[in-house]
Order: sequence, then C-alpha cells, then structure tokens
Amino acid sequence: MEADVEAAKRYTKAAEQEDEDAQSNLGLMYEDGQGVEESDTEDFKWVSKAAEQGDADAQFCLGW
Repeated sequence: MEADVEAAKRYTKAAEQEDEDAQSNLGLMYEDGQGVEESDTEDFKWVSKAAEQGDADAQFCLGW
C-alpha cells in the first residue's frame, strides 16, 4: 500500500535520527514486510537500536 511505503520513509528518516519509537516501528514494518521488503536483518537492526535506547516494547520483542 502507498500509505505503508510513505510511513516507512518517514520512520526511516526519524529512526536514523535516533528516534526510538520510529526505530521500533520500522523494525516491525521490516518484520511484516509492511511498506518495505521483509527482512529479518533490518528488523533486528532497528528493534535492537530501540531496545538499547530503553524502548520497553523493543526490549520485550528481544526477550530482554
């Protein structure tokens, strides 16, 4: 969907600026292939970055 692609672009921009919510959401988009090509590597990368910044949802996803 067009809206998902646009959301992924916005989340990517914010995630690259260390926004932990955007990092977590972007990781989940990669997990589901929502607006981006599905990628376990990218999912783990972004969710890990969010978890390292203290995002509780990301930490839960990683089993911390």
